[in-house]
Amino acid sequence: MKTVPIEQLSGVGPVLGARFREHGIADTKSLLLECRTPENRSRLAGLVAISTDHLLKLANRADLMRISSIGTQHAELLESAGVDTVRELNRRSAVSLHKLLVSLNNEKRLCRRVPSARKILTWIEKSEALPVMLHYRIKKSGR
Repeated sequence: MKTVPIEQLSGVGPVLGARFREHGIADTKSLLLECRTPENRSRLAGLVAISTDHLLKLANRADLMRISSIGTQHAELLESAGVDTVRELNRRSAVSLHKLLVSLNNEKRLCRRVPSARKILTWIEKSEALPVMLHYRIKKSGR
């Protein structure tokens, strides 16, 4: 699994990075492992003093970055296109997504170069092979 230091994940920085490190989270891999379920995310959000929504956004970004050549900038560009999870990437058409990313990047300037449709197709193919790391529904007990 590709991993980067936690402070290099967009939206973290040195202060939040230090809080994550206090709780044993030094990189994106350890963040994903600690954020697998809504219950885990709620607990961790309390420990590092951020909202569960912010933590989920960080975890989704780290999840996208498991795909080689998706770095922070491309993850943010994908998010702006509504692709905030590996599952969502898997559902997209490379050509349509490329057109959308070009348009969004022209407007928001999130990265220097938009990936080609061929590169996006590679990302989609890789996303299909990735195991699910994040779960999104709270399990109801007793039924």
